[in-house]
Amino acid sequence: MQILNGYELDEVAWKAKGGGGMCNIATKDGKKFFIKKMLYPKYPVSSKFSDDYISEKIEECDAWLRYRKKIISSLPGDGQGNLVKPIEYFRDGATYYEVAYCIDDNGSIPYDRMYAESEETRARIMLTISTVLEDMHNKGIVHGDLDPGNIFISRSTGGNLITKLIDFTDSFFADNPPESIMSKEYWWSPEVALYNQYEGKDNPFRKLLSCKADVFSLGIIFHQYCTEGGEGPKCTESRVWKELGKGNKPRINPSIEPRFKNLIESMLELEPDNRPSMEEVHSTLLHILKPELKAAASKDVPVKTVVSSGGSLKAEPLGETLVPGAGRRGNGSTVTNITQLRNPRKIKVRFSNGEEQIYDLQFAIQQGFVERR
Repeated sequence: MQILNGYELDEVAWKAKGGGGMCNIATKDGKKFFIKKMLYPKYPVSSKFSDDYISEKIEECDAWLRYRKKIISSLPGDGQGNLVKPIEYFRDGATYYEVAYCIDDNGSIPYDRMYAESEETRARIMLTISTVLEDMHNKGIVHGDLDPGNIFISRSTGGNLITKLIDFTDSFFADNPPESIMSKEYWWSPEVALYNQYEGKDNPFRKLLSCKADVFSLGIIFHQYCTEGGEGPKCTESRVWKELGKGNKPRINPSIEPRFKNLIESMLELEPDNRPSMEEVHSTLLHILKPELKAAASKDVPVKTVVSSGGSLKAEPLGETLVPGAGRRGNGSTVTNITQLRNPRKIKVRFSNGEEQIYDLQFAIQQGFVERR
């Protein structure tokens, strides 16, 4: 029986898993955990390498680990709710490992059987997924590997469906993406496909990457949930994103209920700016479930705006003054405007490169995008 960092592995053989890793189940202190063995980076443990090479590789490994830890510390929750995020990274020899709580495996419902569920049940599942992703996007984090296999849906003993989002190995900050995105090609958005054609930090398509990439991938998944057999949108190509080169839009199955059809069509817009935000996806699904909540489900609208970095605004619900901070995004852009929203816990930030992003207020303050006065 192999033991790694106090985790007793259940299986001798590791199983293949996307995102550059192999997986296993382990036990520690009477609890079950999911462990992923990372295929990269590799820590230099051999003395046969030159000192310069070892120093360079150690620096790369340390940078990777800092980035991963920043991601998981920024993700909401404790890893045991609907968002099953990693709780720990450790290294054994040259190999890094990622640890998450193990999901009670009553058997995930396959995506191609979701069509058999009622419209209301499917809408509730979609709402849960969009809620979790909205929380992530408000913190500027892209899941980066959305596909049906990373959305675990099971039925409790009471008959209720439980939805959990898993596998955040490929998650990244929208303003600081990795050099390549190791997700499954079928669910790529067009901008991810373009981005992955190039290597290096000077990727010309870097500016196109945003949380809207998740919206596109989720649009494909929602289409699969709403069609018999779990089929994706109809395309002239084998991959939905390849329609971009032909100037075609993916064709939505006409059998999909109209109230889902319009939403899915908007999520599958080839241009990121034409897609709804995850907040808007969430609001639409809430309205589908409860039409009387339309007003409550509508997205936040600005109530006050700062037009320059020298201005300020009064956050009336909080009774304090907020001003643009000196924080910079990973791409070097600075804050030029901030907009207070009706939801006092959120703030819209405009950056010097013209991009806008809605953040949780506390997160924006932590990043230095907003300051209290």
